[in-house]
Amino acid sequence: MARILIAEDNPDSLYLLQQMLEADGHQVIATSNGAEALEQALRQSPEVIISDIMMPTMNGFRLCREVRNRPELKKLPFIFYTATFLEEEDRRLAMSLGATRFVVKPMESPQFAKIIQEVLELHRRGELPPPPPPTVASDALLAMYDTSLNRKLAETVEKLRAEHRALTRSEERLKEAQEIAQIGHWELDLHSGILRWSDQLYRLLQQKPQGSPASWQDLLEAVHPEDRQRVAEAQRLARVQKSAYTLDYRLLLADGLLKFVHERCQTQFDDGGEPVCAVGTIQDVTDAKLAEGNLAASENRLRQVIESMPVGVWLADGNGQLLYSNPIGQKIWEGGRLVAIEHYDEYKGWWADTGEPLAAEDWGMARAILKGETSLNEEIEIQCFDGSRKMILHSALPLLDGDGTKLGAIVIIQDMTQRIRAEKALQESESRVRILNAELEDRVANRTAALERANQELEAYSYSVSHDLRAPLRAISGFANVLLEDHAGELSAEARRLLGRININSEQMGQLIDDLLAFAQMDRKLLHKERIDLGKLVDHCRTMLQGELKQRQVQFKCGPLPEVFGDRAMLQQAMFNLLDNALKFTRNTAEAVIEIGVLEKPDGAVYYIRDNGVGFDNRHQGKMFGVFQRLHRNEDFEGTGVGLAIVHRIIQRHGGKIWIEGEVNKGATVFFTL
Repeated sequence: MARILIAEDNPDSLYLLQQMLEADGHQVIATSNGAEALEQALRQSPEVIISDIMMPTMNGFRLCREVRNRPELKKLPFIFYTATFLEEEDRRLAMSLGATRFVVKPMESPQFAKIIQEVLELHRRGELPPPPPPTVASDALLAMYDTSLNRKLAETVEKLRAEHRALTRSEERLKEAQEIAQIGHWELDLHSGILRWSDQLYRLLQQKPQGSPASWQDLLEAVHPEDRQRVAEAQRLARVQKSAYTLDYRLLLADGLLKFVHERCQTQFDDGGEPVCAVGTIQDVTDAKLAEGNLAASENRLRQVIESMPVGVWLADGNGQLLYSNPIGQKIWEGGRLVAIEHYDEYKGWWADTGEPLAAEDWGMARAILKGETSLNEEIEIQCFDGSRKMILHSALPLLDGDGTKLGAIVIIQDMTQRIRAEKALQESESRVRILNAELEDRVANRTAALERANQELEAYSYSVSHDLRAPLRAISGFANVLLEDHAGELSAEARRLLGRININSEQMGQLIDDLLAFAQMDRKLLHKERIDLGKLVDHCRTMLQGELKQRQVQFKCGPLPEVFGDRAMLQQAMFNLLDNALKFTRNTAEAVIEIGVLEKPDGAVYYIRDNGVGFDNRHQGKMFGVFQRLHRNEDFEGTGVGLAIVHRIIQRHGGKIWIEGEVNKGATVFFTL
């Protein structure tokens, strides 16, 4: 190892060179100019001198000349190490001055170390060639120095001018860029507290440049009150921790305008570690913040929509990496794994039509990513992560930007398990219904045939009743009349009375047979519906009852009655029976009143016939419309007990309802609808 002297005015170059040599074990004597280097060389006797050329006080050429002119130094190896003097004439001048080597910066450390080692070994063995004597006179040599230095100085000056012009252009472009990017910069002198702002920062703060320098407090006053403490604390920590910081905060300007800004700050320290100044930039990011807020709100709305959708949604990036699935998607699969495209086979599925399993590349998501393919409503049976199986409808499509660049893909799945089960159950139900319908049709056919036979038998029975029962009645009545007419003188008064009773009962029996036949035939009659004036129908029935009315004082009250739609003959029979009943049961009433009217109800018209006759006990309402149901003795009020049953059947045939209300000795009211 050796003691090496370095002459270098650039601190960075001196530091790097010193570190490199000391790393190889050499002892380094560091100087910053030729005069200092010459002094140290005479004092510390180095083994090698390494020198730059352009240095203050004494340049490298003069240092080399001085070394060669000193007897105690002239044999030392002298190496020029320069990044400025690169011309061949510079190398020749250096060698003519007695330089051992001429090395151009930069050079790799191992290569430079090799040169140093080679020169040291030659010097130590005494094999280093002595420096050549000067080939030119001193004055000429100095002229060569001056020419070379003047040339380099001129080059340096021109370079500095070019750099100044470039710096000026750069500053102009920087101002333009800062104005476009809305970036202002500031510099704070931490000793004086003076703050210098760029023009763009004044514009950002909507202020005019002040006559006196601004202060840090001026800037803080523009910060939103809620953010000031945070900004001040960031500045404090940057000085304590000796670190830069970035910070987003708000500015509240004089006109109330709110701006969002992004600040970057760097604190500079002196050699003793004390902060001397802070520099920073402030960028207006209001538009970006608002756009960011709008984007976040939009993304939030989109996420809410996706998460509330009744279908499963899966998203992947352009490489097929699954990024997201909504809650329904997780529920359908009973879990989820955000895997890469090559691991899609972790999702187990089989084609519904063939039963073939799906490989990773068969899934719609993979086809959308790899081929740009769109797939719709593919039926797939899946095995969920809990082992259960479901049937799904699977759709996938690629997501592209405006230029058609692939951004990713989306998959939508619907759980069809319950629907398919329901459809299967419906098909099975429909099959059972068809079987039941067929059975029902058979039963209906059988019942219809049985009903037809029963009707035929009923007609035969009706004919038998009409013919076979009437003949004996006519015979009984006829023989009774013969006895009364031809043998009345031979008969006692009791006998004649009994024969009269026989005639009366025969007539009643005939009437009963007629009513039963009418009741039995009522269901078999076809309805011939038409528009009927109910008022005229009531008048016609009153005419039919005129014989009874002539012998009595009866007051009829009949309000306006609407038209109805029904079978004229049947409704006439019903109205006749009701009016006949009203007349019968008011027979013993001195001033009989019969009222016919209509009540308008929300559900439709309700018709009524009211009388003030003997009435009845409401507890017997349920018996009033049954066949043979009578509440009065035949001796008091004649009848067969079939009339109201016939009315009930007629009203039913017209789709209506009928009921009766009454009170003993206060009359009765029959209500019906059609």
